[in-house]
Amino acid sequence: MDIRKKLYQLENISDEFFGFHPDCKVIVDLRGQSAGKADAQNKVIRLNRDFLYHYPEKMVNEVLPHEYAHILSYEIDNKCGIRNKPHGSTWKKVMSVFGLAPKRTHDFDIKKTYVRNMKYFLYVCGCSKHHLSAIRHNRSERSRGKFFYSCRICGKRLKYVEPLRTENE
Repeated sequence: MDIRKKLYQLENISDEFFGFHPDCKVIVDLRGQSAGKADAQNKVIRLNRDFLYHYPEKMVNEVLPHEYAHILSYEIDNKCGIRNKPHGSTWKKVMSVFGLAPKRTHDFDIKKTYVRNMKYFLYVCGCSKHHLSAIRHNRSERSRGKFFYSCRICGKRLKYVEPLRTENE
């Protein structure tokens, strides 16, 4: 079954059970370890292209409905004035209507997808050492002292010490 057919099927189920369906856009551009992501506010579903290649049936029949359920549950909670929880009771109800177990994670072999080597940086505070990702390190460095991270335990500002080896070295 292809993505368009499955999306159409999910929209029909949504119409039948909830009286409406969100019109979603599906993009196959995701990389890394996530099988899919849903942007509920913009009604966009992103699917991992590598996993779609290696696991087409599971991606279409499990991951796509999982992400669509996020968008549908967001819409339902929004209409009811309830704060949406990504894997909350509304999402679980939608998953059961779709006839799927409300699983939060996939069981795909992540070696079949591109995963970048993340670089980490050593920071210290008053009580311990912290390993910040390159993303967080660069965010802090670019702000020129205006933005910084604090320790959750002692509350002191983290101070940069040195770069560490990458994740897979």
